[in-house]
Amino acid sequence: MQENFFGRIYFTEKDKDITGSSQRDPLGFQTVWSYFGRRVIKYLTTISNQLHGFREVLLCLSICEDLNHEDYGLKNHSDLIIIFEQLFMYSTIEHYKKENAYIEGFLGAGNGNLRYGQGNPVVSIKKTILYSQINYGYFGRYKSPMVEMGLIDKNETITDFTGIQELYDPLCYKNIKKDFISFLRRFKENTIGVEFNYFKSKENLFNAVLGTFRTGEKEFWLQKLGITGNINILMAEAFHVLNTKKELNAASVFTRLKSFNNPDIQNILNIEPFLCCMEEVFYNLFSEERIKDVVLKNFEIYKERYKKFEKIFDNLPEDMDDFPKQRIENIRKNCKPENPQQFAEAILTFHKDVCKKKKNEVWIENNNGQIQIINNVCDYRVDIKQWNRDYYLASLMEIKREFEVFNK
Repeated sequence: MQENFFGRIYFTEKDKDITGSSQRDPLGFQTVWSYFGRRVIKYLTTISNQLHGFREVLLCLSICEDLNHEDYGLKNHSDLIIIFEQLFMYSTIEHYKKENAYIEGFLGAGNGNLRYGQGNPVVSIKKTILYSQINYGYFGRYKSPMVEMGLIDKNETITDFTGIQELYDPLCYKNIKKDFISFLRRFKENTIGVEFNYFKSKENLFNAVLGTFRTGEKEFWLQKLGITGNINILMAEAFHVLNTKKELNAASVFTRLKSFNNPDIQNILNIEPFLCCMEEVFYNLFSEERIKDVVLKNFEIYKERYKKFEKIFDNLPEDMDDFPKQRIENIRKNCKPENPQQFAEAILTFHKDVCKKKKNEVWIENNNGQIQIINNVCDYRVDIKQWNRDYYLASLMEIKREFEVFNK
């Protein structure tokens, strides 16, 4: 779980520790919505959803590109990234401390703020701000999207340096690199770690990542993210439609995109309403005792939405991944609403199958007609008038918010 820069909580579909948890996603819908969402909203995930994250990684790799880790007593090139990331995190904390501003909510704020509050913190390779800094820090979260964007390759190298350094103020960039090298030299003398205050370009580093756009930088990121140009017209239109001053309404946004007559948009519009129906029944069953007594007041709505759900099989991508494809085929085959009792029983069977595949304990099951609660992990209700998933529109919304902040 990760609280983002604007205080919301998101999960990533690629985090096995989270995906395997029995405390969430009891019907296994994540693999469905994440697949269809990524066909429209490219490059972003629930944890690579902040523009300053992309900015930090690009600056870090640019600074570290021609540095030899062995010159500073480090074991590998990744150590350079680990040190740079922590310097940025502490620089951000220090900046907000001086401004008496709210400093929680961004990556590393919790543990970093705690250490900073105890005095001059030590930047270390072994005792990092985040657990497994290289995997769960900025680089670990943004590497894959930036590879997809063509900005870096799988060897952690920027693919084309043309115009990269021009994105930064020349003196600011020069000082960050000079002071970073000076900081690294101290690691030869102290392998345990180096005190943060030895880094002299704290404000320069903060401004390079969280400051206003430099000339050409806004256009650079709009193009790389596919928001301008003809790379992804749907994502560009979604970006344009999103209103960061209002609460996100994913159904409304995708309905507006319907005019593009794109099968991916239509699939999402047909999938999500029926998934909400299945969830409504699933959670309502926690207050029932016997299958035969189940009454579903919205059953006719379920039937109508299932008919629309079936239409997605006329528009499935030919190269669709096996896992999400198998899950939606399972829904079509086994979860058709024919009568309330049958539908309730089908959803419990579907839930049991999902848990078995994930090697998790079931939450609730049908025991010879009796509804048996195994793991009452939450009291949750679904309003089928609302969507429960945003298909990465929330991530795009966060990106747009930072565009607006950095454009001031």
